[in-house]
Amino acid sequence: MAKYVPHEIRAIRADPTIVADFAPYLSGACKIVGSSADAALLQRCEAAMQRALGADATAVRSQSYYLDITPPGCDKGTFVQTIAKRQGISTDAVATIGDMQNDLAMFKNSGVSIAMGNATDDVKKLATHVTASNENEGFAGAIDIILRSNQPLG
Repeated sequence: MAKYVPHEIRAIRADPTIVADFAPYLSGACKIVGSSADAALLQRCEAAMQRALGADATAVRSQSYYLDITPPGCDKGTFVQTIAKRQGISTDAVATIGDMQNDLAMFKNSGVSIAMGNATDDVKKLATHVTASNENEGFAGAIDIILRSNQPLG
């Protein structure tokens, strides 16, 4: 069993389905994920995939050990737009929290973006706010930022 399979089984609460051939699934796929315990190798793969794919797909790491490849228009930014539309609100009224490159599309499409303290510097630079790390109550800090920004002035 691959290194990250047990983690994913716990995270998504589903067992994997083993297939012999991906061809029947490719036309309906919205994300392909590669994994490696070698973070430096995966970073090089990310850059190589970005060069090879250009605008035909997006290749970004969602964790230091996952590389996500998605077709254009299928990213977290699109999700923010879709959910805002369904809720009948402006994307300016949406707050997002993230820590990896795949969260940047979400940041671009929200009114308030909060980078976790464990995020890389390039992610932090593109966020509206930065909170503590996920090991130091960063999510709670992000919620505090959101609540404070919604307080009436005066």
